[in-house]
Amino acid sequence: IDEACWQHRRPRRFKHSGCRPVPCVSDVLARVPLRVLSFGMTFSRIMIIGGPGSGKTWLARRLGVRLDLPVHSVDDAVWDPDGVMRPADDIDTLVRDLAARDRWIIEGGNSRTYADRARRAHAIIRLLPPRWLRFYRVLRRDGLRRERLWWSLRYDSVFGAKDRDAMALGSATARCIEMRSARDLSGLIGEGIENFQSNCPNERSG
Repeated sequence: IDEACWQHRRPRRFKHSGCRPVPCVSDVLARVPLRVLSFGMTFSRIMIIGGPGSGKTWLARRLGVRLDLPVHSVDDAVWDPDGVMRPADDIDTLVRDLAARDRWIIEGGNSRTYADRARRAHAIIRLLPPRWLRFYRVLRRDGLRRERLWWSLRYDSVFGAKDRDAMALGSATARCIEMRSARDLSGLIGEGIENFQSNCPNERSG
């Protein structure tokens, strides 16, 4: 699976000069039986984190369909229906209420509530595709919005340590998976969370 085909929201086929067409991740997902995913009820709380354009929403929606789990975006807690940002305390309360439920996939940032999610998650998936690819996705999705483009470039240096801390915090009770490419995603789907080789140092050493 080619990395360029792992696009945000609307995956599509790509042809490369001199190469055969490569399948999109969505095609792979569509062909994989639910039992092959082998997540089962053991993994009924999944935390997905990563920078803008990393594919959090895309992955969360597809896992939600496959696993019959409710999907929640942190962005929906951040912004009210009129597009106004909620106060920080209100955002945190909404996200913590979601994390307290029995079954969920929660995708998004708000590092103030990382601990609440990480301590209850059965799996923590960190998406870390190349920075240029994230920048391209944000540009394609949001256009020339300077602040969002800036965050797509600066996310790793500002929030990367907090993402790693969340993985470390949850490693005692959750599978921690760091995904850098479409090949990683394909491996996760093919092997299942419990069989996928973990990229969380604390979990490997434990």
